[in-house]
Amino acid sequence: MQFSRSYAAAMRIVALTVIILLQTGVANAQESVVGVWKAVSIETKDVATGQTTQPFGALPNAMFIFTKGGHFANILTGANRKPPEGRNPTDAERAELHRSMSAYSGTFRVEGNKLIMTITTSSMQSWNGMVRTLDLEFQGNRVQGTSEPFKSAIGSGNIVAVNVWERVE
Repeated sequence: MQFSRSYAAAMRIVALTVIILLQTGVANAQESVVGVWKAVSIETKDVATGQTTQPFGALPNAMFIFTKGGHFANILTGANRKPPEGRNPTDAERAELHRSMSAYSGTFRVEGNKLIMTITTSSMQSWNGMVRTLDLEFQGNRVQGTSEPFKSAIGSGNIVAVNVWERVE
């Protein structure tokens, strides 16, 4: 009888320890992306042809912010955007500026090495409600995120996005 009570108590402690470790692992995975990140490179690869492009140029201007509460926001702009001639852009200038930027926000979670973002607000209205998943690979203060294939916003085929971010804070 004594043995089974001790055994049961030990099993409860082991179970509690496993639960705590699992929860800590989930929290650490979530916290691994929390902070402010600057884009180092953003590339897309056409799934059918393998052709790669840099839609925001060789040096994109982009910031990604992930909060402890599970929210994110980002803005991406092209490397060589031409400013409007005057204080307020003309319709043509505004259209060109819009073509060279993207912004979206929403909620996120991390499952293993996957960053799963649900977009709630976007400069591309059709993205609202979309779920984007990136496979993450951490390398020091940088992380590479590779997307699952998705329909290109500017082409006719499917692409994979490969982002490299560097931690700012």
